[in-house]
Amino acid sequence: MIARPQGVAFDVIETFFSLDAVNARFEDAGLSSPALDLWLATGLRDAFALAVSEAYAPFRDVLYRGSR
Repeated sequence: MIARPQGVAFDVIETFFSLDAVNARFEDAGLSSPALDLWLATGLRDAFALAVSEAYAPFRDVLYRGSR
């Protein structure tokens, strides 16, 4: 018998909401679009690491912590 997954995750960033406003803030700060991609990827990596270690932090905190 095939085991069923306990959960399923979906990446909804830029599906349910746009990052255009965030990108504009990055550009105002003199950063390029790849900086936004790196910042978001780092935040997702850290959020996934917290999830698999059964720890929790709000995603907003994870994103701000990674940008310091």
